[in-house]
Amino acid sequence: MKTYLQNHQEQMLQLLEKLVNIDSGSHDKAGVDHVGTVMKTLYQEIGFDIKEVKQEEFGNHLIIQKNIQMRRNLLF
Repeated sequence: MKTYLQNHQEQMLQLLEKLVNIDSGSHDKAGVDHVGTVMKTLYQEIGFDIKEVKQEEFGNHLIIQKNIQMRRNLLF
């Protein structure tokens, strides 16, 4: 894990900078939606299913899911 993080540090910092530089205060629907679009794209690229729930006043909601096949039953 440590090696992975070290190897991808620059990419992670660039993403963080991109997100931080989006004007996305709680009442800025366009900005919040922009952050959502960036995150939606990233999750889609790694195989997640995304459902976007449109909102009138505030940023849209994202439901992000990953369906995986488990070899064993898992009890919580």
